[in-house]
Amino acid sequence: MPGDGMATLGADDAGYGLENNGPVQQVLREQRHQIVLSGHSHRRVVRRLQGILFVNAGTLFREHGPCVGMLDLEARTMRYFDWKDGALVEAEAQPLTATR
Repeated sequence: MPGDGMATLGADDAGYGLENNGPVQQVLREQRHQIVLSGHSHRRVVRRLQGILFVNAGTLFREHGPCVGMLDLEARTMRYFDWKDGALVEAEAQPLTATR
């Protein structure tokens, strides 16, 4: 997100925390993007705010449940794969229509 490589948007961020997240608010004000890919939180997130899709692919950090995400625009899903016993295992698919 603009101006802050450490900014995050959580799945449950709301109220004061969301209102005071400067980088997220800048993206929402400018309305220049359809999709924002971010990281740093080590948490899976698929969330739509004011028509903008925010996606976090998860984490590779082994102590936080390592996973990867695949954004499938054709199927309109974010597919997550967990890393278990040296292999990727499909874990879940979240629709890109998520609003939380």
